[in-house]
Amino acid sequence: MSESRLTVDIDDDRAGWEMDAVRAYYGLRRVATSVEVRISSSGSGIHLVGWFDEPLDADEATRLRHTLGDDGKRIELDGMRDRVGHATNVLWTRKSASDGVDTDFTDIHDALAHIGMTA
Repeated sequence: MSESRLTVDIDDDRAGWEMDAVRAYYGLRRVATSVEVRISSSGSGIHLVGWFDEPLDADEATRLRHTLGDDGKRIELDGMRDRVGHATNVLWTRKSASDGVDTDFTDIHDALAHIGMTA
């Protein structure tokens, strides 16, 4: 089992988001032991979960999230949450029992194809 995890949220609300998701996926694959690809609960964004054999400190994780193009608001909120002792680096693939999000993707291209077919 890997020692730590890092999450990246790429939303579909910006131009070129698909290419951002591809860059984030391959960037995370270069540094993480393994990478999971999920679709956000909206069904139109990408969530990446990178697993690492070694622990990442908070500053290193924040720099990596910025480099990979994680949602800046999410990074800022995580900083506030961390200062008051709340959980950080959380992604919700399912926000409720009624969310029907498929999470079994082999890579970023498989997930983006799924989004393209269901959008």
